[in-house]
Amino acid sequence: KKQFSKAEKNGSILFKDVVSFDTADLIEAKIYNPETKELDRKKLIDAGRKMMEKMGSSEKMNETMLWTGMVHYNTNHFHIHFATGEMQNTRKMMTKKENGFEYQQPRGMRPQSTIDDMKSTFANEIFGRGEELARASELRNKLVQDIKSQLSSTSTFEMKLMNEIRNELPENKKNWTYGS
Repeated sequence: KKQFSKAEKNGSILFKDVVSFDTADLIEAKIYNPETKELDRKKLIDAGRKMMEKMGSSEKMNETMLWTGMVHYNTNHFHIHFATGEMQNTRKMMTKKENGFEYQQPRGMRPQSTIDDMKSTFANEIFGRGEELARASELRNKLVQDIKSQLSSTSTFEMKLMNEIRNELPENKKNWTYGS
């Protein structure tokens, strides 16, 4: 509480987030047992930590960020409240005009991409997809390295053919994926 009060005095933004769960999903993921009324809080807490690490890196706040989270049981759905601030504000300052007065305040918006990354990180961690995604990323990186090493031994004729094919591809690289 003292740290958040100090952060507020230093002009830090207080971000408030809530992660809510469908109880059926928690049962299916074996995080909640409705018969014993036991909730695997550790799994929720670990996922919350990963999500907050993601936010810190996305918003370049890792060095200044402080946060807390609390699991709540007081509604039909389990949920976690998160509060995040910075000991020293690093957010871009904006000039605001109100009732004829101008003042400076830190930008309080996070990009949607940060919020999406936070949600994705939490969901992947809680529902066990984190390890699968890490393995897929590892396999992709190995494949890229294998292709690069094979390309270094490719003949001039083969390289010319590959460049011809590449020149026929759409300009927008997003359309190079399967199914586009």
